[in-house]
Amino acid sequence: MGRNTPLTSTTRISEINLTPLMDVTFILLITFIMVFPTIEQGIAINLPKDSEPTEAEAPDNMKQVSIDLDGQFSLGDQRMDAERLLAELEQMALSDSATTIWIRADERIPYKKVVEVLKMVKKAGIVNMSLVTQAE
Repeated sequence: MGRNTPLTSTTRISEINLTPLMDVTFILLITFIMVFPTIEQGIAINLPKDSEPTEAEAPDNMKQVSIDLDGQFSLGDQRMDAERLLAELEQMALSDSATTIWIRADERIPYKKVVEVLKMVKKAGIVNMSLVTQAE
């Protein structure tokens, strides 16, 4: 007696199998969730150590001014000279009077550079500022 149905189906599957795509997507999502908190954004700086480090919560209108070991200024990730930094700070003060500036300075730079940034922030008319430190 013979078979009425063939061993292999001759019909084509017209659907895309999404299971492998979803597996890759979830693996990437988990990877980003695990890696993202460990990435520090900004310029690499050795911050001064303190028993009470600066809080990690930042307001929405917060900007970071960094001073690296070479004494170079950065606003966010953009390096700039003192004149341009002052102009940018003044522009921020005009657009939002509640702007907060976090000053990140390498622990080995001269104190004079930090005072220079503090004067620029004050001259720009920004009253909310904080010096960032890290835990001991």
